[in-house]
Amino acid sequence: MEFTEWSLAEFNSLLETNFSSTDTFYEVCDKIDEAEANYFYMSMNENDLIEAINNERVVFDLLKCNLIFVKEISLFIATY
Repeated sequence: MEFTEWSLAEFNSLLETNFSSTDTFYEVCDKIDEAEANYFYMSMNENDLIEAINNERVVFDLLKCNLIFVKEISLFIATY
């Protein structure tokens, strides 16, 4: 699976959020939920996300998710 790498600025622009490179994973999750972003799964570990996709392949395919990696906050996320 191939992830598209986005900068933190691009990701903030997309979700209309204000992520910082010093945010914890829990802060990132809270901000994504507050922004009411459409996502299938997110993790700081690429293999966790791939495992979630493999476990729910039909749902992932139906949602036509995009795989994004935001290096500055170590976030792997499948959005739709």
